[in-house]
Amino acid sequence: MHWNSVGYAALCVIVPAAWGLLVYGATVLIERRLKPSKRARANEDRPAEPPSLPIDYHI
Repeated sequence: MHWNSVGYAALCVIVPAAWGLLVYGATVLIERRLKPSKRARANEDRPAEPPSLPIDYHI
């Protein structure tokens, strides 16, 4: 094997995995900022949201 093909194969795995982790982290951060605080939810009459979304949602 040539190092060029090994490097290319590694990049084909590493880059999408890094992108997935970046998107996952960004969506978790956005959801935390948009989620109302416990104090604000205590004053509401509607039921609470589910605790967290599955990873498939983020992908």
